[in-house]
Amino acid sequence: MAVTFSPLAAGALTGSLTVVDNAAGSPQSLLLAGTGVDFALSASGSTTATLAAGAQAVFPLLLTSAAGVPGTVTFTCAPVPAYATCVVNPATAALGGASAVSVTIATSVAGAAAELRGFPGAGPMVWVAGLLPLVWVRRRRAVAVLSAAMLLAGCMASRIIPESGLGGGPGASPTPSGTYNVVVSGTGAGLVRSVGLVVVVQ
Repeated sequence: MAVTFSPLAAGALTGSLTVVDNAAGSPQSLLLAGTGVDFALSASGSTTATLAAGAQAVFPLLLTSAAGVPGTVTFTCAPVPAYATCVVNPATAALGGASAVSVTIATSVAGAAAELRGFPGAGPMVWVAGLLPLVWVRRRRAVAVLSAAMLLAGCMASRIIPESGLGGGPGASPTPSGTYNVVVSGTGAGLVRSVGLVVVVQ
């Protein structure tokens, strides 16, 4: 027989199990000990920030738990405004005390998959160039394939969106004006604790 002791409160706790049977020395008692896991995630500053597109806001949070509580908490941030990023530092924190957590929401951030600057369509042209050696091997077939590939690359280049000069550096798209509710959640030991943040983009 196996006995699992799962405390409902945080910290080190004890209990006892008593079994009544027909064996000698009945009832038998067994001492139980375990550590309950719980934690809190709270704001240690303002939860609202007003900024212009292209700027960023930093929100300080605090993760707290009883001393000796085992485990870690992983943080997530959602939903993120359009053309913005949300970074939680650290991404994972250990329980068993107090840990400072910083949330940075940056607006008007350039996309990571932007085309090479100053050369529209450079991405497709790279793999087109890779087909050139085929011309020397099988000229007739390679010429047909190369012609089709160059036509496709030209179409893709014509669909590139012009860069925006508003904040966030070259290639960034402006985060639309509005009020955004962002939820930062900490998950650990089957528990989820959250803090709501408000970002107002002017």
